[in-house]
Amino acid sequence: MGIHRLMMQMSQTQSKLRLSNYPDWVQKAYLAKLSSTKCMRTAGKENSAFTESLSQLKNAQFSFGDKPLIVLTAGKCISNEGYGFDQKWLDQSFKVWKELQKELVTQSTKGKQIIAEHSDHQITRNQPEIIIDAIKELINSEEKLGVH
Repeated sequence: MGIHRLMMQMSQTQSKLRLSNYPDWVQKAYLAKLSSTKCMRTAGKENSAFTESLSQLKNAQFSFGDKPLIVLTAGKCISNEGYGFDQKWLDQSFKVWKELQKELVTQSTKGKQIIAEHSDHQITRNQPEIIIDAIKELINSEEKLGVH
């Protein structure tokens, strides 16, 4: 954990740039949480299980049938600034992620993909209006079908 915490301290300047729209107390709380042992252990477990999760998804046979489905996909790759990841690895992961998102859309006969062109992984922060519009679209499609 020590080396990870050291890397986190080194990258806090970059993290603060990403958090600059938030009040100082939010920035401090967020950075403190990120550097906690529990957070780092959880992130490590998530990362180590990611490959297995992808394999399980690939082998699973599932379909959403004719249920309306909107897949929101980041239009930009996340930057390695403040994260310490190799940008080449991030770019490759992003390419795979986009393909997985395309496949997900095909799991519904009413599947639709919306690319958040100006967002990386943080669509909620960068383009929240896309999420709101997608929810409204799903609600309207259900109302047209008479589903309540």
